[in-house]
Amino acid sequence: KEQQLLTEQFPKLIEALRHQDFGGRIPDVRIGVITTDVGAGSYGLQSCEVTGGDGGKLQTTARVAGCTPPSDPWISYDFTSDKTNIANCEGDGVECVKEAFSCIANVGIKGCGFEAPLESARRALDPTLAVNKGFLRDEALLAVVFITDEDDCSARNPQLFDPMQTGLNDA
Repeated sequence: KEQQLLTEQFPKLIEALRHQDFGGRIPDVRIGVITTDVGAGSYGLQSCEVTGGDGGKLQTTARVAGCTPPSDPWISYDFTSDKTNIANCEGDGVECVKEAFSCIANVGIKGCGFEAPLESARRALDPTLAVNKGFLRDEALLAVVFITDEDDCSARNPQLFDPMQTGLNDA
């Protein structure tokens, strides 16, 4: 039920960007979606079997039947032309952005139970890792929004997730 209620609110997040200064449109944006799954080291814990999890990689999988994800690893919108990178977008580009965001943002509750939104965001945006090449633009402002209902489990020391550990120094 919680996931369904959240999904129903996705279009409102985009709609909140509309402004009269942009002629009732939204500003130029690139919108990326990541999960909080960066794994839990190499310990193969239940739900954390994939070492590194999604690793901050932008998600573009269509998660709603019949929807159209963006053609790039992110959603882009140009307010001067009302154009997007969403195939077959006709009419109001903002509506296409709302639909595409709803299409890819429902990442659900699967993945590693040790949720690490801060580490996932760091990996997603770190240019030295090149996980999402081309997403960041030097001339653009960056805003990061976390939608989560869990505490952050980001950790520098992956041994914290080792089920055989009974205590760690310098954790």
